Amino acid sequence: MAYYVGEAIALSNWTGPSATPTGGYRNASGTLYDPTTPTLRYRLPGQTVTSVSGGSLTKDGTGLYHQIVTPTADGVIVGAWLSNDGAYQPFTIDVQPAPI
Repeated sequence: MAYYVGEAIALSNWTGPSATPTGGYRNASGTLYDPTTPTLRYRLPGQTVTSVSGGSLTKDGTGLYHQIVTPTADGVIVGAWLSNDGAYQPFTIDVQPAPI
């Protein structure tokens, strides 16, 4: 999927249908759970690192979260989903120049 400058992008810690998601915060047995402090740290192209946690994130279900961002420059979004209990899920997203 292509992402473009000026387009709203959901930075999610999961993919797929919400009934059977891939990813999310999971414990050692693979069960989805809500950490005490879910956190998203990311850097949009040309900007500094932003950290969003807890109730500032949109909760889609147990262990499933997202945040909407709109990049203003092309490049790579670099980020990671973290938690107070040691969870770490890094990601990158390529952002292309806006189409003509």
